[in-house]
Amino acid sequence: MGEFLPALEHPFDTGGGTQHITQSLGTVGVWAAPGVFPPNFRGGIGVTKDGVEGVDITIPVYNFAETHYIDAALVTGAYKAALFYLTGTVNNGPFRGFAAGEVLFLGAAGSIRGQEDWEIAYRFAASPNVQGLTVGSMTGIAKRGWELPLDSVRGRRRTARRCAGVPSPVKSNRRTPGTPATTQGRDPQTAAR
Repeated sequence: MGEFLPALEHPFDTGGGTQHITQSLGTVGVWAAPGVFPPNFRGGIGVTKDGVEGVDITIPVYNFAETHYIDAALVTGAYKAALFYLTGTVNNGPFRGFAAGEVLFLGAAGSIRGQEDWEIAYRFAASPNVQGLTVGSMTGIAKRGWELPLDSVRGRRRTARRCAGVPSPVKSNRRTPGTPATTQGRDPQTAAR
């Protein structure tokens, strides 16, 4: 009684995710008709007379799950509530080979098997931490896997040649709450007990 068995199933996929960006990762070429000087949009993508539209790109996201079989005595209402509150949080320490901030807990689904144990599938998504990002002329930006680098454009002018403006300071904002300190980066399965 009170036994917590190791995971028996480990499905995964590397299908990736998407991110909307408005600044290029690097300009690879500029072309214009003879005698015409192309506008400098300062790395802006999809520049129109009204603003910078940007583009969606594919980014690395590793989705994985673990199915565990847990003694029925351990799966209490408090355990289920703890899983509920952990859903949408990120790891605050190393977890399954990933660094702090890279793993998002997507939640768990379970069902009781007879009266002896529960089958619970825990779902996660990992996105790499990134160092050395560049936005416009700003370099050396660091963000954790599930933080969003937010950039805004200031100094917009009405002409298409200049509407890209100049990027203002970049903030890296959390998209999700951090894992509560009480879990200390442990597995959601054990942290919830």
